[in-house]
Amino acid sequence: MNWRVRKNRLRLTSTDFNLAVKRLQHCVNQGRTDPMKIKTKTALLIAPIILCAGAALAADAAANWSQHCASCHGKDGSGITTMGKKLGVKDYRDAKVQAEFTDAKAAQLIKDGVAEGGKDKMKPFKDKLSDEEIKALVAYVRSLKK
Repeated sequence: MNWRVRKNRLRLTSTDFNLAVKRLQHCVNQGRTDPMKIKTKTALLIAPIILCAGAALAADAAANWSQHCASCHGKDGSGITTMGKKLGVKDYRDAKVQAEFTDAKAAQLIKDGVAEGGKDKMKPFKDKLSDEEIKALVAYVRSLKK
């Protein structure tokens, strides 16, 4: 099986995954193993994929935060940066601030940006980040709460 790294993500190609599943199905069809062993083999096949995907999303969210958000919101989410102070950015470490918005609202603001008085306070990221990356970024913002 070939593991590939793409955009900081560890991936098992779909061809390799399908091949592994076919091997397991072949074992069942041939009666060469009992169902419990098949379940164990399947779990051992799928578990690393799930773990790698979760770790990749967390890494991507932190990288996206550093690249797109930290210059205004700060690395720690405090908003204590030159631009953050100028724009009146809220402290996302504060639980009260986090309670003011839902995940859906946060995702919408990241996608569409924030404008106030005809001026952009935050540019939209819908063209730069996928829905999956935006969802991971919202989860990252939630993790900043103390």
